[in-house]
Amino acid sequence: MKIKKPVQKIEYDSSLAVKGCLHAFNGEWLANDIWLVFDDRHVTQSGHVMPEARQVIAQGDLLTVFNDEAKTGILWQGVIDYSGDKASCGAELHQGFDEAAWKEMFQGEYTAELLRSGQVEKLDIPDAETAEEEPPANKHRALRNYMKRGAHHDR
Repeated sequence: MKIKKPVQKIEYDSSLAVKGCLHAFNGEWLANDIWLVFDDRHVTQSGHVMPEARQVIAQGDLLTVFNDEAKTGILWQGVIDYSGDKASCGAELHQGFDEAAWKEMFQGEYTAELLRSGQVEKLDIPDAETAEEEPPANKHRALRNYMKRGAHHDR
């Protein structure tokens, strides 16, 4: 699966998030799929999903997708931006996300947390441009440049 790893983890109060698993919902009365998180609080022990469990992932929500049920690592995290392409199923895709990878996360029902846009606005989230990792400073560049010039220049 081709998923760009998050540059920087966005910290938030997990108690405010909807916790559950991803799901691509397709009702026969729908024109296209809907991207959801099934809220664990509304799924019974027997696996019955109550209607209120279906939490639609909306523009501006913060989605955190974990690589396993134990949440040992983040597979992907970002603020949803549906200004990208549409999937073959007609549903909108997150801006710049590979369709196959996006669908795999939902069809695979990966463990996820969803923070609503009203809560996201209160977070200090760096811009994608400023969040890019800088390469580590090369502390030896000055020494190498000095050595290339040779000691005879300093006499």
